[in-house]
Amino acid sequence: MENSKNSMEKLLKVMKQLRSECPWDAKQTHETLKPYLLEEAYEVLETIDQQKWDKLASELGDLLLQVVFHSQLASEKEYFNFDDVTRLITEKLIQRHPHVFGDKSVHSAEEVQNNWEHIKHTQEKRPSILSGIPKFMPALLQAQRLQEKAATVGFEWDTIEQVLDKIEEELEEFKEAFHQKNKNNLFNEFGDLLFSLVNLSRYLKINSEDSLRKTSNKFIHRFSHIEKQYGNNPSAMRDASLEELDSYWNEAKTNSQTSDKDQLISQLLHDIQSLLNLLKKSDNTISEEINKRIAYQEKVNKELLFYLREPELEFTPISVINFIESSLMLMNINPENVSINIHPGLQELTIDAELLAKAFNAIIQNAVQSVSEDLSKIEISALPVSKFASGLKYSHIQLIINDRGDGISDDFLPLITEPFFTTRKHVGAAGFGLTNAKKILEKHGGTLEIQSKKNQGTLVTLTIPANR
Repeated sequence: MENSKNSMEKLLKVMKQLRSECPWDAKQTHETLKPYLLEEAYEVLETIDQQKWDKLASELGDLLLQVVFHSQLASEKEYFNFDDVTRLITEKLIQRHPHVFGDKSVHSAEEVQNNWEHIKHTQEKRPSILSGIPKFMPALLQAQRLQEKAATVGFEWDTIEQVLDKIEEELEEFKEAFHQKNKNNLFNEFGDLLFSLVNLSRYLKINSEDSLRKTSNKFIHRFSHIEKQYGNNPSAMRDASLEELDSYWNEAKTNSQTSDKDQLISQLLHDIQSLLNLLKKSDNTISEEINKRIAYQEKVNKELLFYLREPELEFTPISVINFIESSLMLMNINPENVSINIHPGLQELTIDAELLAKAFNAIIQNAVQSVSEDLSKIEISALPVSKFASGLKYSHIQLIINDRGDGISDDFLPLITEPFFTTRKHVGAAGFGLTNAKKILEKHGGTLEIQSKKNQGTLVTLTIPANR
């Protein structure tokens, strides 16, 4: 296998030869290559969104070609060459990471980003903190970057409640412009409303551009399903009722959810098996304890992937501690980094993983966000409880998750169980909104309760029927 240096030298040599011998490559300029640069960048984004990791290397290569192509053009004019490109970015990385290559201390990713912006502003002598954002980049992404840059000097709301209030204010102003039938005001107020929604996405750590692109792709997929029902005949679609069209939309929605689940399962199988294969290849250099963990993880994977793939089948109950540890590991969380307290009375009781997993994983993911990934603040307790009057026989298991993180104010608390609220990009079986989790639990005789205080943390209590 070629090393990186040889591969790069070969690519540069090939590019130079193409410029001298290929008619198409020879006539290209920086201006003519602009659409290809954008196209290749978007293809990389699409590959990442679709999680097609086997194709990502190829797409990144296409994007790298654009960098090499522009460098070759500049080299021919003696402006700069590819070595200058790599030298400058290396120097920039070192200069803008003084906490790594210097003596500066930082305590969070946000602080690193703020330092990066301030160093860039000073070194490049920019007239404004907002300088450097391309004017013609996608509008949602541009809005988010403007807000991020302004936030580095403290220009942002203190709480998410203030962001929500601002959205309501902009919505009222939009309604007023609509009723006044003032087209110019309507245009401006709609932009203000969008800008405020982007601010909300930033507070929720959602990339607004990615979120809207995913929704657009979802719309294309579902609308295409409707078109197929009418043989891609627009006239037939126009003759159909809205109710009929909507029924096919819901049908596509159901099919999409099944497809998303299969994609998740395939990715889980691929990632887990790749890791296990890698460890097995070097089993002569790893300890017996790690080998035991590999065997245990393989057992856990089979159990949880079975539940993911066939939720309609009866799932073999597993112990509470096994369930908690397995779920945490599938979310890339080391159980040893979280405080786990299991009541001795649970030794004879087991839990239905299919019933609990969606709720548990969503709550844990929310807790991780709340504590800014300081897992030591998360405490998981499990104890047996009785719902019989005599109190002699344990009938339910109670899980209590306390994150001791940021918490949320009482007036915002109801929103956490609204359908729009989901966790960050999911890992493993996580990513389900708490609304669905609550409905699933209640349907099977369980409950989900949330208590939260601003700056004090959130406590979630799950109670589900126990198995013996």
